[in-house]
Amino acid sequence: GTGKTTLAKKLSKYFNLSLYTTDQLVWRKWRVDKRSDEEIKKKIKEIVTGDAWILEGVHGWHWMEEAFKEAEFVIILCLPFWLTAYRIFRREFIEKRTNKFQNRLLLFKYAYIYKNGHFPRHKRFVSLFSKKHVILKSRKEVGGFLFSLQ
Repeated sequence: GTGKTTLAKKLSKYFNLSLYTTDQLVWRKWRVDKRSDEEIKKKIKEIVTGDAWILEGVHGWHWMEEAFKEAEFVIILCLPFWLTAYRIFRREFIEKRTNKFQNRLLLFKYAYIYKNGHFPRHKRFVSLFSKKHVILKSRKEVGGFLFSLQ
């Protein structure tokens, strides 16, 4: 709902970088077959030892530390919850991208959890590794960031 995937796809195309998502790392089969932490760490290691990459996602677990450590630049999206909730509603209930009603409702929960749990953890990782980063808090800031790349 924040536009993570949309932004990651644009950056991947613009800079010709490989794009990976944390959902791809976590799930063998979406919301059915979850990988172990060790499997996820191994996959992250494979990605971050590559030449150029974008890793998109909201997972804030301890296994993300390696990605933050190896990243050259970190973009954190922390848009207002109302906007995230609206986008989730539009995408999941109007466009009906997710088939199960239960999965649609979980997305609102995950958006809330990110804002109150994973976002502070991501900020801590950025400061821990002294990474160049930007925290974008509005649609206007995301647009300005993309415009600055041109």
